[in-house]
Amino acid sequence: MTISQEKLTTGFWLKWAAALVVAVPFAILAGLIAGSIVHALFWPQEPDVGTPLSNIFVYLASGAVFGAVMYTVQWAALRSILPISASWILLGATGFAIGETLVGIALWPLGVLRTTLGMLQGEAHEPEAVILAFCAAWAGLLQTRELNRHVHAARWWVVGSAMAWGAGGLVMFRPRMIFVGAALMALISGYMLDRELKGPVSDAS
Repeated sequence: MTISQEKLTTGFWLKWAAALVVAVPFAILAGLIAGSIVHALFWPQEPDVGTPLSNIFVYLASGAVFGAVMYTVQWAALRSILPISASWILLGATGFAIGETLVGIALWPLGVLRTTLGMLQGEAHEPEAVILAFCAAWAGLLQTRELNRHVHAARWWVVGSAMAWGAGGLVMFRPRMIFVGAALMALISGYMLDRELKGPVSDAS
């Protein structure tokens, strides 16, 4: 049993890519606003870069909101071909929040602030790309719980998510390259998901 191939058209994946490309700048902006609000509410006296502790909570909030925006767009697109539940959004947002929290905890004993590795800091984009890939892997891992209801071998979505956001992250934070990086992320994630959906469908679907 497979998902109807009539639904997995080039037109659908172009819409998927276009939707994600448009969503990326809004998700980044929403995440930055969420992080700024948390910093202003709980650490108003600290410098903008914050402390290791404040960085953990700021980026937890930022990651959760960023993930919520991106995975809402994914969910809306997937609903047209798959009866996927809204837990897709919650699982993805939680994954990004977990990833950012673990990054903050890992950096703390090193004396490195997450803010100094941020996407708007300097010309080195590799750290942000690695962090995005790590967070996306967590999101993908949690989302396999929902995806496994519809396809077998959903674990490949973990790999696809990490690859997509890692590759996109290397590009999208360079000057005037945000849409190029977002397109790269969207195409890789779409390709990996297409391979998943064209495989055997779970009996639970």
